[in-house]
Amino acid sequence: MEFVYKTYIISTADEVWKALTEGDMTEQYFFGRRVHSDWEAGSKVTFFTPSGSLDVEGTLKIVKPEQHLSYSWLHASEKDRKKETVVHFYLKPIENAVRLTLVHEGLNPDDFCDDPDTFYGLNNGWPAILSNMKSLIETGETLTAMNLDD
Repeated sequence: MEFVYKTYIISTADEVWKALTEGDMTEQYFFGRRVHSDWEAGSKVTFFTPSGSLDVEGTLKIVKPEQHLSYSWLHASEKDRKKETVVHFYLKPIENAVRLTLVHEGLNPDDFCDDPDTFYGLNNGWPAILSNMKSLIETGETLTAMNLDD
């Protein structure tokens, strides 16, 4: 299974790329998570919670600055997960905007949550995260604090 989400951001591919790859940016829109990596294909990518705990880790698959970023995705709480999931971000400049397409593949039915009034489930979390990123890039402001349990 996969989850696909597209959004259009009034910005440049460079600014959207920075939002995806710079920890100072991710912690503002990604539930306080800070990304760390050297951004070389084959290297590790990690996300840490505001308290410094490991939340997500993976391996960089594709790094084409301002075009395509892909990495494996494993929550720290899912060490026994049998099948790797992979996240892809595709950036395409269109006029004065960037179309950002997220594809999260290799998912199981339990990765989704039927309750639309929560941030749990990738189908609820990714739209909230990317909407918050869009707001940050376009206005310099983020949505009201969105916190998940640490």
